[in-house]
Amino acid sequence: LLGELAIAMVIIIGNYVFMEYLGEDGVAAYSVGCYCLPIVFMAGNAIVQSVQPIISYAYGMNDYERLKDSHNISIRTSLILGSIGMALMVLGADTVASVFLPYGCNAHSICEQGLPYLAPAFLIISLNIVMIGYMQSTERAARATIATLLRGFFFAIPCFIIIPKIIVPQGLWLALPIAELMAMGVILCLMRKKNEMFKR
Repeated sequence: LLGELAIAMVIIIGNYVFMEYLGEDGVAAYSVGCYCLPIVFMAGNAIVQSVQPIISYAYGMNDYERLKDSHNISIRTSLILGSIGMALMVLGADTVASVFLPYGCNAHSICEQGLPYLAPAFLIISLNIVMIGYMQSTERAARATIATLLRGFFFAIPCFIIIPKIIVPQGLWLALPIAELMAMGVILCLMRKKNEMFKR
């Protein structure tokens, strides 16, 4: 639920900010990124749901070798899928924009120029979702909830408000990757707190 709300918040606040700075064409361009973001969320969620039973079982059985191996596999899978998504946004920005917007219009131009700046979010979101899933699977529900709230609310909203004031228009697209990167830093701290990553 919180993961879905995080996506909704990013879409809502992004629409308001893009409208303020770039008007309707900016919102149309940003909507292309919004169409693609749920795919990243679903891919990350699929990884989590696939590996959660194994991680939970290994954790309950104190099989930390299997726990570590399963977590590493999920991270590697997330890295691969996230990197593919990021590469598509960087190298295929024109093609992706053309799927949703008429070629040659102002919105298409804004989208083509902006998607490469949004692209790192695809990798970082994928990793964040998998790490949050790991915490959920190892009885760290409070930490997972905190991390999810930070992603969708406490980091994303300030980034969308502040970063575009510093650099326009790139800051509009960079707000989400920066927010997710900040959340990743906190998530890594939560996972490594008291050396508990692979300990009960």
